[in-house]
Amino acid sequence: KSMSPKKRALPGNKWRASRPDADNLMKLIGDGLNGVVWTDDAIIAAGSFSKIYSDKARTVIQVRVLA
Repeated sequence: KSMSPKKRALPGNKWRASRPDADNLMKLIGDGLNGVVWTDDAIIAAGSFSKIYSDKARTVIQVRVLA
């Protein structure tokens, strides 16, 4: 919402480098899924995240068991 449609359409405006911090979002998701997806977020062995500009606000979470 803070970026104008004209700027959003420019090539190279894909990544969002502003607040909230991506690592804080990852911690929020990890804690929020305690008791739902896993017993405790301390068992998370690997993770990746990215913040990308989009016209459709959403959070996508993919959980895989590492074997």
